Amino acid sequence: LVGRLGHLDDANFVRRHVISPSMSPYTAVVDVPAPLERTFAVFTNATRFSQWQALAVWAFEQSGPLDQPGSSVRIDHGPGMKRTMTILDADPPHRLRYRQQGMGFDDINDVRFETNADGTRVTASTELRVAGGPVGRLLERLGRRSSRGEYQAELDRFSSVVARPTILPPADGSLVTLDSGGGIRVGKILGFDPDDEIVHLAILPGTDRRRAVDLDAALDRQTFLRDPLSFRPLDVKMSGLTAKLVPGSPHLRLDGGVGVPHVAMTVDAYSDALPEPTGRSVEVWAEERSELASWKAAEGPVLGRAADVEITPLLTIRADSADQDYAAAKMLRADRSGVHLCIYADRWVVPPDHIDPWALAFGTTETLASGILALGHIPLSHKAYARMQPKFDRLAMLGSRELEGYQEWREAQGGYFA
Repeated sequence: LVGRLGHLDDANFVRRHVISPSMSPYTAVVDVPAPLERTFAVFTNATRFSQWQALAVWAFEQSGPLDQPGSSVRIDHGPGMKRTMTILDADPPHRLRYRQQGMGFDDINDVRFETNADGTRVTASTELRVAGGPVGRLLERLGRRSSRGEYQAELDRFSSVVARPTILPPADGSLVTLDSGGGIRVGKILGFDPDDEIVHLAILPGTDRRRAVDLDAALDRQTFLRDPLSFRPLDVKMSGLTAKLVPGSPHLRLDGGVGVPHVAMTVDAYSDALPEPTGRSVEVWAEERSELASWKAAEGPVLGRAADVEITPLLTIRADSADQDYAAAKMLRADRSGVHLCIYADRWVVPPDHIDPWALAFGTTETLASGILALGHIPLSHKAYARMQPKFDRLAMLGSRELEGYQEWREAQGGYFA
C-alpha cells in the first residue's frame, strides 16, 4: 500500500481528499528474546527506526522522549515521502499508543508489551485510514493481504534488531570500517565508556563503496566544507530503497562525507553500523583525549539516544569591533532568510589550530557589559552573516539544549539582525 500511495505529496493530497477508515484493523504479534524494558526502549528509539521499519531512511525533528504523550518525530522515507509520529498515550514499558500521519495515511497504532517465557511478547494493532475516498479504500482492499504480511514482517524485523548482538569497539586508536547506509566510512576509536555504553570515535573524511578501503588514502584524505550554507547530509541512493530497508547507521552520513573529529554514540548505534576492525591502529592525540574530557564535563549530546542530535559546522568569525578579534560560532540553522548562530565568548588574535567545541565559554553579564558579543542564539540576515567573514573550521555535534534559544525565537516568529 505504501508503494501505491506513498509517492503522493501527503500534505496536498490529504487536503484535497477524504481520509477513510479501512474495513478492518491490522494486527501482528511477535515474541522478542529480550527483557521487557529493553524491548520497549528499542521500540521507542527513533534513531533505530531505519533498522526495521520499511523504507525509513532516518528520523528527525524529535520533540521529546517517545514514551511521553505529546512527543513527536518526523520520519523520512525518501524524496517527497515523510510522515509524523505523535504519541497519544503511554504506560512504559507496557503500552504505547500513537498516531502516524503522512504519505496518504492517517492511522492510530496500539502496541502492548508483556513478559513471557521467551522474554517479551509484542502485540501491535493499527486502525488504518487512507486518503482518496472510494479509490483509496479500493487500493487498500486490493493490497490488504500483502500489507498485513509486511506489517508482521516489520515486527519480526524489530525482534531481530532487539536481539542483535552488541558489538563492542576494539582498543583506542583502532581503525574500523562502518556502514552508513550511504557508503562505507572509516572510523578511529577514541574511547569507550562501558558504564554508559558510549563509543567515542572520529569519522574520517570521505566514503567508499566497499569494505576494502585504502586506509592510507583515508588517513591522508583532506577535505573541507566549501560553503557552510550548502551543508547537507549524505543522500541515500534510491536503489538502496528497493530492498525496503536501508542498512547501516544513519548517524554516519549526517556529515555529508566531510568527516567529524569526534562523535559520541550509543553502543547500539555503533553496532547498527556493523563495524569491522581493519587490524590497523594509529595514535589517539592528546587534543582528542582532551576533547573527550570536555564533552563529558559539558554532558554533551549522544548520537543514538534521540533523533534531535545533529552534526553542524563550527565556524570562526570576525566578532565585535576589533580588527583582529576572532570568535567561534556554531551554526544552529540556515534558511532562506538568514543564518542562526551560537557565538561563544572566547576571543583570539589568530584562531587556534584546534577548537574544542565543548571547552568554549558562553557569554555572561560581564562579557556583554565589556562589549563582547556572546549569545546562545542570534538570527542574522545573510548580509550580516557575510560581514562576519565566517570560515569553516570543523564539524561538531549539536544537541537539543543548544537549540532552545532558536526554538523560542521560532515560536515568537522573530526577525533577523540586518
